[in-house]
Formats: sequence, C-alpha cells, structure tokens
Amino acid sequence: APAATQAPAATEAPAAGPLVLKIAYSSTIDTWDPIASFSTEAAYLPNVYETLLKINKPGSAEKYTPVLAESWSVSDDKLSYTFKLRPGIKFHDGEPMNAAAVKASIDAVKDHGAAGFIWWSVDNVEVVDDLTVKFNLSTPQPIDLIASSMYAAYIVSPKALAAFATDENFWADGKSYGTGPYMVESYTPDVEAVFTQNPDYWGGWQPGQYEKVVA
Repeated sequence: APAATQAPAATEAPAAGPLVLKIAYSSTIDTWDPIASFSTEAAYLPNVYETLLKINKPGSAEKYTPVLAESWSVSDDKLSYTFKLRPGIKFHDGEPMNAAAVKASIDAVKDHGAAGFIWWSVDNVEVVDDLTVKFNLSTPQPIDLIASSMYAAYIVSPKALAAFATDENFWADGKSYGTGPYMVESYTPDVEAVFTQNPDYWGGWQPGQYEKVVA
C-alpha cells in the first residue's frame, strides 16, 4: 500500500485590504482649484466638493436633491433665493460649513472663477444667520439651477480661499478643502490621483462602498 501522506496544514485567508476603485482616465487635471475649475477635472472634483443642490435626471419626481442646503425658497418677485443649510457639516480641514462659507465661495467665483459668469445676476450674497444665506438678484434667474452646476458652484473652505488670496500657487498640487465624501490623499502629476474616504462625511458610509479611488 502506498505510504500515507500528511494533509497540508490549514492556512488563514489573507486579510482583506481596502476596497479600491481604479479608473483609467485619459485626461489630466487642469487645476485643483474648485473656483477656477472649468475643464476635465470635473470628473474628480464633484467627489471632493459639493454644491447647495443637485439636479436630478429628467423624469425624476423632484427636479433637485438637497445637498448642502436642506431647503430653499424664492421670493414672490423672483429677486431673492433663501437657502437653509444643513447643520453640523465640516470641511475636510475641520472648518464649519455655514452661511459665511457659502458667501465666501460665491463671492470668490464671481470675482475670479472661470465660469463665474453664471452668477451674473447676483447683486450680493447675504448672510442672514449662521445657517441661512440669501441671494439677492438684479433680475430673475433660476438660482436653484445655477446652484447645482458642476462648475462655479462648489462650496469651499474659507481658509483655502484666504490662502489662495495670498499665494497664487496654493492650488498647484492636490489639495482637499471640500465637504465631499472623498478627500485627496495624494497626487502625482500625469501619473495618478488617489482619493480616500472622508471619515466624517455627513452623508455617512455603507459597507461595501469604495474606501479608495485611484484615477
């Protein structure tokens, strides 16, 4: 009879690593500045920065989904829009997302944003209170639509806006000053950008969602 052979020892399964989404993208990033953004970085920045509202696809029950704004109203003469903001949201740098931050972002994009022209009818942005912001217009314009734009509508940490005001190269490399679900972990120009979950994301996380994205 053949000699008995010893069964191989049981081995433990390797520990599971983070769930990573890898994307092959043919275009490089023109800018990390969410205010100046008006090009191919639109594939990346909406995961890092958020807008007051998001427009839904045609045929949806509601035209918009609230994002950083919980609700909004329009004056009878259509010359002002008032947004109520979600409480307790923080930017990636820990700064609070509030009415002052919304005003600073829209004022910045009106001043030097690449697509700042979309806000042409806004005379001023008024801080009503910490979580209420009002857009006063010179002529009626659909501010709810504009506030959901993929360009020129991101809300950015005021600290980053102030830093850029004193250093024009502030956005030269990958930086992360939004409220979005992902933060920039690293960036190698013309090679890859790595994004990681924002652990404090206000929208929360579910099991099985990607922990990192490599593009």
